[in-house]
Amino acid sequence: AEGRQLRVRQALDELQPLAVDEARAERRRDHVLRVPARRGKGRALRLEAHGALGDTYVPMDAWFLGVPWAGQIKKRGAASFWYPKNNYTLEFEPLQADLAELGLGRKDHLVLISNFDDNAHTRQKLVYDTWAAMVEWSGGDRLVPDSAFVVVYLNGVYSGLYVAIDHIDDEFIREHG
Repeated sequence: AEGRQLRVRQALDELQPLAVDEARAERRRDHVLRVPARRGKGRALRLEAHGALGDTYVPMDAWFLGVPWAGQIKKRGAASFWYPKNNYTLEFEPLQADLAELGLGRKDHLVLISNFDDNAHTRQKLVYDTWAAMVEWSGGDRLVPDSAFVVVYLNGVYSGLYVAIDHIDDEFIREHG
């Protein structure tokens, strides 16, 4: 019972807001969240950015299920741009990224939503799944973005659970048009 209580306490500690003391937060990240640079292992999406992330694209390498892709990454969002856990837009060569394992198919653009302001990590995914179910139920012909949960490692550091979703742009409209 004590071991279970300790695990629960540790899990709750992970859900606490980020530490105000930056030095403490950095030590914690270095100690707890560093992962070996095992590129391509497991079902996580591993991203390696080649430059500082901001509102413009920087080159990156990505791996999913052991398959590497080259592409670009940038932060996204208006109010969420300054969240401690950022949202990202990924850009690949046309239809290069094969995410069929997640139910997303081949992609050239992908958005990663951090759910930083949703501790349950359910709101965004629930909305997209409900939207898809409503369209299917009504028999209507509507554009519905595909979405899936994905674990992300950025530059060798565990970034957490994200919702991966289609990037809504003219290519999405042509693909689903």
